[in-house]
Parts: sequence; C-alpha cells; structure tokens
Amino acid sequence: MKIAEIRRVALLITFAIIATVFAGEPELSVPALNLSYDVLYGGYKIGEIDITQSQPFQHENRTVSELECRIESSVLIDHQGFYRSLVDSQYTVFYLRTDITTAGKRKIEEYWFDYDKGIIRIKTEFPQRGESSNSQKDISQTDRTYFDSISMVFRLREALDTLEAPIYIPVFVYSRLDSILIKSINTTSIEDSNGKSRPVKHVAGYIPFDTFPGVGREFEIYISDDSEKIPVKAEMRMALGRVEIIPRRR
Repeated sequence: MKIAEIRRVALLITFAIIATVFAGEPELSVPALNLSYDVLYGGYKIGEIDITQSQPFQHENRTVSELECRIESSVLIDHQGFYRSLVDSQYTVFYLRTDITTAGKRKIEEYWFDYDKGIIRIKTEFPQRGESSNSQKDISQTDRTYFDSISMVFRLREALDTLEAPIYIPVFVYSRLDSILIKSINTTSIEDSNGKSRPVKHVAGYIPFDTFPGVGREFEIYISDDSEKIPVKAEMRMALGRVEIIPRRR
C-alpha cells in the first residue's frame, strides 16, 4: 500500500483519536483548542496531524466555529493536507475546504452545504494546470445533517456517556456522502507510557464502505475515562501492520 493512501486512511480515523476531548457540553462557548498527534505505521512515524478549533464568530448571520486540520509527511512521498470547515453549535458542517498536495500535485476543493435546498455545491481547482470546475450533489432526504471527519468527532463527544450503540453517524468524506458505524462503547483500562493502569473508554467502530485495497474497516479508540477525556490511542489494522494515531510527545 502506498504511504499516501495510508495517510488518507489516517485522516479517516482522525475522528477516533480526537473524539471526546471536551469536558463540557459541545457549545460554541468552549475555548480555542489545539491538538497535535503522530501517525505511526508498523511502529514507525510516517506523519503528523495538528487540529485547532477557533473561538465562535459571526458568519453570514450564523454563529460558527472554525475547525482546521493539517496532515503532513515526507516519508517516501511528500504529502500535505489542509482541511478547514465552518460548523454550527451542533458541529453540523456548512462549509468545507480541502487543500491537498501529493508528490507536488495540488488539488483544492470547496463544499457549500445548503440543507434547505438539499444540495452541496462543489468547486474543484487544479492550480498548477489552471483548471477549475463546478458541480453539485443532492443531500439525502433522510440525513439532512452531515459532519466532516473532523466536526463529527466533536459532535460524538457529547454522547459518549449516553450513546446507545450501535449507531450510524452521517459523514461527508472523500467527496462522498456516507455513514460510519459506532459499534460499541465500553469502560476498560490500558497501560500508559509509565506502565500504570489507566481507566479509559473503548470505542469500537466500523467503516461500511470501501476505502483503499488492504485497508481494514474496523477501528478502535481509547479515551481517558475522566473529566478531561483525553484521547490515548486509536488504531486501524491493515493487511500488513496497522496505523496508529497517538498524542505527540513534547
């Protein structure tokens, strides 16, 4: 499997490692947030992920918060990905911008979610070729609220203690509308870096759609079972080895 594909899979399970980071209700009054993680494959670091949340602000007569995610790696192939979304107080995404450069090739996509009209407007650009195009997708009449892979984790957090799994969460990833299954949430313990037992919430999930050859569909998340709800580890098994996302050590 190509390293670039592994990194894209890492983004898909980024929601796992940052899920439930807030100790209070997920309102837009929460303070700005900064998170940093390392992406490992087979125990070797292949990339980094940085995530931030802004303070709330007014945008087009709506109170929104900005979520940003940066993924970067220079292992085998240079790859940079920047993701920016605007979400409301329930973390429903209204705007998403992806700016991805792989092996020197850059692609920018912007998505505007119009839930009243039931459509997503899309603009795609290839800056190096000077090309751009516009298109749209219809939004399901059943799922009229979508989360991108970053905003979904913030929405998921509020339900960790009360969520009745299994439950499907509607998502918009890789230019497609789909759902990710949360299979179960249980309390257990794991050993931390100091060899001490640490109580955690174990979240088991499943991706019910094709991603890339050799990529497993099941993932696991471990989140500290305390008021801070600090992500401890997330992983997804591959055909060869596994991908892990862990907090970056300072």
